[in-house]
Amino acid sequence: MLAKVAFALLSVASSVLAHGNLQEIVVENPPATYIPWLPFQDPYKTPSPDRVGRKIPDNGPVEDVTSIDIQCNKGAVPAALIATAAAGSNVAL
Repeated sequence: MLAKVAFALLSVASSVLAHGNLQEIVVENPPATYIPWLPFQDPYKTPSPDRVGRKIPDNGPVEDVTSIDIQCNKGAVPAALIATAAAGSNVAL
């Protein structure tokens, strides 16, 4: 019985960890904090803000594994801004 409960909990935990989004990017040198694309907020802002992370138009699966969409998602375009970090500096995600 305990094994079945443990298996069920582990099965759910692995599916919960499948997707995640960054909330901020902190660079040590030069000191800066960047806000990446916030998929649950930014699409609803007008105009949509420029961010250091690319826009995520869809969080669904890419079903055609031979398409270009497999590398960065459907309709992906480069991020509007870039984060600068000196070589060897710490970057916290």
